[in-house]
Amino acid sequence: MPINKLSVFLTIALAGVFVATTKAADSDISVKDIGNSQYELTLHTTTTVNIAEAQRELAPTAKKTCRDKEMHFGRYAFATSEPLSATATKGTTLTLTQTIRCGSESPPTMIPQTTSAPDGWKPSASDQSQIESQTYGYYGAKDAGDYAAAYGMFDNGMKEAAHFDSWASDAKSQNSKAGHILNRRILKITWYKDPPSAPEPGIYAAADFSGQFENDPIYCGYLGWHRGADGNYRIIREEENFIDKGTIAKMGQTEVKALAAKFGCAIPQ
Repeated sequence: MPINKLSVFLTIALAGVFVATTKAADSDISVKDIGNSQYELTLHTTTTVNIAEAQRELAPTAKKTCRDKEMHFGRYAFATSEPLSATATKGTTLTLTQTIRCGSESPPTMIPQTTSAPDGWKPSASDQSQIESQTYGYYGAKDAGDYAAAYGMFDNGMKEAAHFDSWASDAKSQNSKAGHILNRRILKITWYKDPPSAPEPGIYAAADFSGQFENDPIYCGYLGWHRGADGNYRIIREEENFIDKGTIAKMGQTEVKALAAKFGCAIPQ
């Protein structure tokens, strides 16, 4: 699965005390102070699925939050959801979680990492085994409710895009809805060296998986990994797709197959 896939399933459910909430007819914006002159803005909107347009919609709230200080956009995470049938009254919903920084001081300059892997590099059996083991370990921690351990496997970029409290709240909610995990199996691991779409050069891997939960018979996704300068692999991207029993019961077999295929999920036999 391409490492630059846009349908990243990183829906953020914020927890804690909100600084402000604004609402429009088709949009809702919440603001949370996360310290160090930084704020986490979450936009739910049905007016656009374009990230740039969504950021423009956030800009007035962001500037108001920073008051007389300069406002700078930082990391963001997003998810889209769309109606599962033609009879739904609402269209596609975009959820954008955007970090902003208030102040004139520029953030530290990032030094681009260059990979030391030679041309023609191929993963070793140890690399393959490590990604497989860490993927199962990450989801094992999430399934068990050990969100701190799972979150600890994120790289710094993921942590900046998804604040722990927000991410853990969302993961806990999803676990509650899905019920017990019945099975999860890694289908394949795809490797990349210095992909042009990546944020920096290096070695990347995408672990595709499929499985079933008690309440979600159709479930699949992938984890994107990046090898850091220290040789350790950390998560840079996650996608999970779920189709629950209630949704399946309301759809015909052809519709279920089409929806599962759209997500890249296999239908259990």
